Amino acid sequence: MISIQNVSKSFGSTIAVNDISFEVKEGENFILIGTSGCGKTTTLRLINRLLEPDKGTIIVNGKNVFAEKPEILRRGIGYVLQNNSLFPHYTVRENIGVVPGLLQWDKNKTGERVNELVDKLQLQHDWLDKYPSQLSGGQQQRVNIARALAAYPPVLLMDEPFGALDAITRTAIRKEFAHLDELTKKTIVMVTHDIAEAIELGNTICLMNNGKIVQVGTPAQLLNEPATEFVKDFFANYKLTAR
Repeated sequence: MISIQNVSKSFGSTIAVNDISFEVKEGENFILIGTSGCGKTTTLRLINRLLEPDKGTIIVNGKNVFAEKPEILRRGIGYVLQNNSLFPHYTVRENIGVVPGLLQWDKNKTGERVNELVDKLQLQHDWLDKYPSQLSGGQQQRVNIARALAAYPPVLLMDEPFGALDAITRTAIRKEFAHLDELTKKTIVMVTHDIAEAIELGNTICLMNNGKIVQVGTPAQLLNEPATEFVKDFFANYKLTAR
């Protein structure tokens, strides 16, 4: 579903992503994790062309991302940020319906989809006419996820989607996320700094450091078969906790 081939990105003299390559299978939950400043968020933003690479090829759903306009590309890719990115002057209903509106869905189809997502994401119908500022952080993030899913995108990008929430809310939403049927058929690339979150949610984990990929594998492979001392040290505290 996603193929990254020899991609690099620099900001001035700083190399953020250094000649990386990986593939994400259809329906896979692929986790990008690593040290602060390792290039994981830059990598995510390159996929939907919020950033442009200096070199390399990016294929999404069989198409070269540079073959179409960025705004058209992004309508087919859901995107969830860590911090509240809802439009403050739009109601919850209007926020969820943004992409269907851009795709010129009729009002009935959009309304049915909004109601469907409200039920699936354990939102409340009486929130639909509220504004984001009237909701809690956890409620806002559920709306963010609903908005990203509204137009049935095959690919979902998530940048620290639960990172701004308190620990109890984060754990609750993470459990809901893991069992949400809307997401079981999506190809998901998620950035997180939380090792437990990566292990719990990821089919595949990609560990990065200094703009390079250190190891890609299943959670069990990275925990039990570390390719380098860096990988071993990175997951050491989690392994101690898990025993």
